[in-house]
Amino acid sequence: MSQLSLEQRIALITSITEHGGELIGANELPEVLQSSEQLYTYDGFEPSGQMHIAQGIIRAINVNKMIDAGFIFRMWVADWFAFLNNKLGGDLEKIQTVGKYFIEVWKASGMNVEKTEFLWTSDFVGQRWYWELVMKVAKAVTLKRALRTTAIMGRNESDDLSAGQILYPCMQAADIFGVMKARVTQLGLDQQKVNVLAREIGEELGYWKPVIVSHGMLQGLQKPVEKKMTLFQREDILNNAKVPFYTSEKKIGLDAEKLETDVDTFQINFVNANNDILRTITVSPQMTVEKYFDLEVDMPEPGTIRVTENTQDRTISMKMSKSKPDTAIFMTDTDEEVQRKITKAYCPEGVAEDNPVLDYCKQIIFNAKYLKRETPLLENDLFVISRKPEHGGDISFTSYAELEAAYVNKEVFPLDLKNAVVTYLNALLQPVRDHFENDAEAKALLEQVRSFEVTR
Repeated sequence: MSQLSLEQRIALITSITEHGGELIGANELPEVLQSSEQLYTYDGFEPSGQMHIAQGIIRAINVNKMIDAGFIFRMWVADWFAFLNNKLGGDLEKIQTVGKYFIEVWKASGMNVEKTEFLWTSDFVGQRWYWELVMKVAKAVTLKRALRTTAIMGRNESDDLSAGQILYPCMQAADIFGVMKARVTQLGLDQQKVNVLAREIGEELGYWKPVIVSHGMLQGLQKPVEKKMTLFQREDILNNAKVPFYTSEKKIGLDAEKLETDVDTFQINFVNANNDILRTITVSPQMTVEKYFDLEVDMPEPGTIRVTENTQDRTISMKMSKSKPDTAIFMTDTDEEVQRKITKAYCPEGVAEDNPVLDYCKQIIFNAKYLKRETPLLENDLFVISRKPEHGGDISFTSYAELEAAYVNKEVFPLDLKNAVVTYLNALLQPVRDHFENDAEAKALLEQVRSFEVTR
């Protein structure tokens, strides 16, 4: 049981969403947290290739936050999902080897493994009840609805998907109810669409509407993709929606014939009076009217339609990629590799927006206090940039906001920032390096994983 007050627990959970994430079902969270039942939350990963720092350090930070808020964290080693998604060429033995390596990384990363349960999909796929639940989910979901979740696999609707990949979201939604017993889900923003699907069908299947805590995505170190212009932002009362929207008793749609834009894709969020997002769809001018006129949203009370640039898909496209190693820091990178990658990282002078080096500071270094470490990363909670006296001498910051302001005002320059980040990242990664150097079983696993060719 958490020793924190209800307000502190909610604040801790909400903090996970601060950096580009989102909390859906916030008004339901107090009731969940005050329940007398054991609380579970979960995240899952397809084992594929070496683990990068977002999967290792940020995952450990967020796991520990949820544990401090009163949850047992269930980590889903999604080996069969990786198989369905053709990771590592669909070689299940290799995938499971990577899964064992993942667990070894988490043990050394500062994650509270005493209150984390590691579960494998392979332990459940042979059980009849599991497939009965998957089939119930599949029966409750249209094919079009399932296809809208393809971002969870790193795919999109236009990809040539196998039947197994279409089954994937049905399995993931079933896991929330049947395996994880998760009243709250805590995954990345790229997994949000299937969690929303679970909210939509949960009560219909006799379960619950899980609260969705989505953390933002850590930027890749490369120059970000070019921003699209925002189409428009508006909030229309559903009872009085104007063109290009149309509404009827339960249908809400967009009149494609009246849509004029050069933006490739954008989002429509359907929001109720409590600011809960009931449905999010991504549309484009190229889609036919029928493609999104079939959307039905149950709106028992007045709400709003919000139309924005498709920032979520843009954020996902900017994240690091295992298939492009220089876009990410990996958990067993050497000092020299960290130095090289950060030194060449995109970091425009005086610019904070879409700056991956600052993103590492915000999401990792200033949050490292939540890791279980023998010594804190930031001594006396100070982020220190070491500089020669002729360059202004050392400068320290007590918060990310202070650091960002100084950077934007050009009181801190890119090379100084990068040098500090290299120092802190190497300090974070050293316990993991030591574990894989000194533990014979872990070392053998890493050697195997490094020999595997990563596939998309």
